[in-house]
Amino acid sequence: MRSARSAADHALTDKPFQAYGWVKEMLQDGENALASVVSACGVDLVAKLKGAGGFTTNLESASGDLGRLASAIETGFTAVDTGKSAARAAGDLRYAERALGVIVKEMNITSVSPVFVFDVAHVGPAGTDPHNGTRYAVGGGIRLTLVSTVSVTATYAVNPRRRPGEGSGALVFSLTTRNLFD
Repeated sequence: MRSARSAADHALTDKPFQAYGWVKEMLQDGENALASVVSACGVDLVAKLKGAGGFTTNLESASGDLGRLASAIETGFTAVDTGKSAARAAGDLRYAERALGVIVKEMNITSVSPVFVFDVAHVGPAGTDPHNGTRYAVGGGIRLTLVSTVSVTATYAVNPRRRPGEGSGALVFSLTTRNLFD
């Protein structure tokens, strides 16, 4: 009886969406079902009191009233149209479901991939100057991508036709980001 009373008090004072859950608990299959109170008091207790020669008229009347109220609550509850609320909830959750889908199904937490580099440049007019002409370099490296948005790439390109005074190659480092709101 105490748990059914607590559920009824919450159904009266809580916000509508919370009260809905408390009313549901007072129905036939709920944890605080009024039907179980009616059965325990109006049937079992009355039978025991009658067997002991006790006066049960008020108890029978009160449990009958409670049984009718429980039936009225159940009838009213089943008449509630939950379709509109379900459609609104589905609309509210659509963005969150899409975001979670991208995170779970499309986004990589980390990825590592090889990189091949081929660099060609034509510097100045071709002529007798040893630093002019077409230059090229080849090499490789590695790319680390975090959460499909930030990529760090490190490569080394080797100069296979070094000329006097030139280095053996070049270290290339890049940091790129991807727009999250594409």
